[in-house]
Amino acid sequence: MAGKGLPKVTSGRRDPIPGLLLVLGLIPLFLTCSPRSSPTNIVIITIDTLRADHLGMYGYFRETSPFLDAFAEECVWFQNCFAPMATTLPSHLSLLTGVYPLEHGVMGNVQDGGRPYIPSPLLRSLPEAAQLSGFETAAFISAVPLKSHSGIQSGFDLFDEPDGAERRAGMTNLAVFQWLEARGAGPYLLWVHYFDPHSPYDAPPAYRSLFPSDDRSSEYMDERRFTEKAVTGNGRVSSAVETMNDYDREVRYVDDSFGALMERLRAEPDWGSTIVIVAGDHGEGLGQHREWHHGLCWEEHLRVPLLIRIPGRPAGRSKKLVSLVDVLPTVLGSTVGIQSGRLMEQASGFDMFAEPIDRFIVGQSSKRRVSGENPYGVLSIRTEDWKLIYRSSGKNGLFHIPSDPYELRNVVFDRPEVVKRLSSMLLGHIENQTRKAGEFRVGGDVTEPDTLDADARRDLRGLGYAN
Repeated sequence: MAGKGLPKVTSGRRDPIPGLLLVLGLIPLFLTCSPRSSPTNIVIITIDTLRADHLGMYGYFRETSPFLDAFAEECVWFQNCFAPMATTLPSHLSLLTGVYPLEHGVMGNVQDGGRPYIPSPLLRSLPEAAQLSGFETAAFISAVPLKSHSGIQSGFDLFDEPDGAERRAGMTNLAVFQWLEARGAGPYLLWVHYFDPHSPYDAPPAYRSLFPSDDRSSEYMDERRFTEKAVTGNGRVSSAVETMNDYDREVRYVDDSFGALMERLRAEPDWGSTIVIVAGDHGEGLGQHREWHHGLCWEEHLRVPLLIRIPGRPAGRSKKLVSLVDVLPTVLGSTVGIQSGRLMEQASGFDMFAEPIDRFIVGQSSKRRVSGENPYGVLSIRTEDWKLIYRSSGKNGLFHIPSDPYELRNVVFDRPEVVKRLSSMLLGHIENQTRKAGEFRVGGDVTEPDTLDADARRDLRGLGYAN
């Protein structure tokens, strides 16, 4: 695996401001802090390409996630969380800004000549808000889709990235531990990104004998109708079941790395006032629906784990339908006490701890997967009972989730009234997203020059992102 050397450290801020404590006179116009809440540390841990249904807490039959499962016991964990797009950069930006990909304008990891996320006066991210509020902000990422060419580094005092295409979670941890040892007093926002479950699946040698094929793995794949077609990965030909085994080994490795990070964070004197958010950015096909990777709207592409630890809030499982766009308003509304201002107003998501709402979830295919569809690509809308996959060509899919959780029986011709109702809701939502996109771009130049250099393009191609 590339990028196993020591990380390169860059800054996400041109003019660092000394001092970490919140200074009331310097609170930005777009941010208002509640007087009833003092600054609280925020730790965001994202695990790339992590299917929810390959973790023990979500019912998986293998012991892939003992540390995540144990951590869930002290969290509110969401059984039905979905990414707005099954692609790394757009999904992470949605988590950090609280808006959909169509709204923040980044529709793929490589798109429109490699142009980055561009903040505007009406569109800011959580790290930008934290930085301007006096928080020390640091990010430690593990792969090229999120390196500084992407624009996602805005708002970070320290933005630590690998020299090459990627680095293992253990190397990312070492960089985080060094920062924790050296950081000063005061509140902080820390983002740690792990990439290991992304293809090519190449777990460290100590993990390669885990999870051999057996009757239970065959039953799991048969129930979901995985294809048995051989695929090429890591320079070799592998069956679908071996591909899944290799993926699960990567998940177990990253779970162990997560456990090491949590042990270190618990040793911090301010652990008692630290919020922790753990999320997957998208899932992985692994041969289900004849899709090996991600970028489409199937459940295995969009359903992700989400765990939120808030000191003083009771732990438990939530069955609410939620989206990664809900993370920012939840943090602002329920954790650090930010109640109003531009940052909250921009959010398209909802506070997940507020009263129950009549909710539906919208998804969208990656720009690289559009392939002749309308400019929005393949769209999806998910309610408690129904999932509609919408294509402008009319080749839609309708699935009754309670009786068909793996989306195997298309009933689009049996329930035209449901298709009509969901299509209207979905297209209305997309219209609203398009309107907000125009507002957010006020003051932002979306035509600025290409920022991808030759090395970044090479590394992205090596991970399967050709366009």
